[in-house]
Amino acid sequence: MTQLFPETSHGLVRAEFSDVEEMCASVRTWDLDFRPLQRTPSTDRVGSIIQRRVGPLEFGYARCGVSLEQHGAPPSGLITFVVLEAIVHRHWWQGHDMDADTVMVSLTGSEFCSYSGPTFQTHTVSVSEDTVEQICERFQITLPDMLLRRVVFRPSLDLLDRVRRSFRKVRDEGTADAFWQGNVAFEELVVEWIQGPVRTVRESLRAQRARDRAVRRCLEHIRHAPWHTLSPGKLCDLAHVSERSLQLAFRERFGLTPAAFLKARRLAMVRQQLLRSHSEQVSIGEAAATQGFTHVGQFAADYRRAFGETPSDTLARFRAGYHPSRSPQ
Repeated sequence: MTQLFPETSHGLVRAEFSDVEEMCASVRTWDLDFRPLQRTPSTDRVGSIIQRRVGPLEFGYARCGVSLEQHGAPPSGLITFVVLEAIVHRHWWQGHDMDADTVMVSLTGSEFCSYSGPTFQTHTVSVSEDTVEQICERFQITLPDMLLRRVVFRPSLDLLDRVRRSFRKVRDEGTADAFWQGNVAFEELVVEWIQGPVRTVRESLRAQRARDRAVRRCLEHIRHAPWHTLSPGKLCDLAHVSERSLQLAFRERFGLTPAAFLKARRLAMVRQQLLRSHSEQVSIGEAAATQGFTHVGQFAADYRRAFGETPSDTLARFRAGYHPSRSPQ
C-alpha cells in the first residue's frame, strides 16, 4: 500500500510503495513503465518517490529495492538531468553501461530504456529549454544545438559530490536554503555539461571488468530481441564468456542468474498485459503464450512465486477497477 504525506506549497509528492505499478502511476509528470525482475517480500517496500517543484525546477528522487527493467519518458517538453547516488554499482541506460559517476541527460522529446539493480537510487532535475538558456546567458556560454548536446557526461568528482549533497538537502529538508543550494549546484552541473572537459564514457568502458562488459553486451541484445531468440546459452555466445562467468555477472548486477532474469522479464510482460489490457475478455492463457509459457500449471506457479498472487488474482483486480495508468500530468 502507498503511504502518502501531505502536499506542501512547494509541490511536494512523497510516497513509499510495495507495488511497482502503483509507483509508476503516482509519479507526477513522468511517463513510466517499470517491470520488476525480482519479487519483493510483502514486509518490504519496493521503493520510494520524492518530488519537489521549486519555481522552474522539478527536483526528484527515486529509490528502488528490486531489480527493474525501466521504460518511459521524462517530463514532456523538458530537459532532465539524472544523477545516480554513489551506492549504485552500475546502471545500463540507452546502450550506455555506466557507473555512478556518469550523469545522464534526457533531451526534450526523448524516451528511455534502462536496467537497474536492487540498489538503484537517483536524483533528477527537469527544466525547460528557456531555463537552460537563461543559465547560459548568466555564465556567458553558448548552448549547443540539439544534435551536439551530450546525453552522458562525467563531471569532476568534486562537483558531483556537491551536487549529490545539495540534492539530498532538497530531498530531505525542503527549506529555502536547501532550494538555493540545489539551484546553485544545478547551474554548476549545466555549465559542466556544456563546456566541461570531455571525460568520455568510452574511457570508463575500457576500465570495466570482464563481467560488466559481458552484462552490457547481453542487455544491448535483450533490448531488441524477441523472447524466442533468447536463452542463457545464446547470451553466453554473445558475451563471449562461459556460463559460470555470465551467471556470476548477472547475480552481481541483478541478484539473478541469466535464466531467471529472462523468465522474470517474460513474467513481468504477462503481468503488464493482464493489468493494462483494454479487453474484458483477455485470456490468461493467451497472455502467457505470447511470452512463450506453454505449460499453464507451471506458468501459474512461477507467476505466483514472482508476484505473490495468481494470474487470476491479477486479472480480478483489473476487473475490479485497479487500472494502473500513465503518470498524471
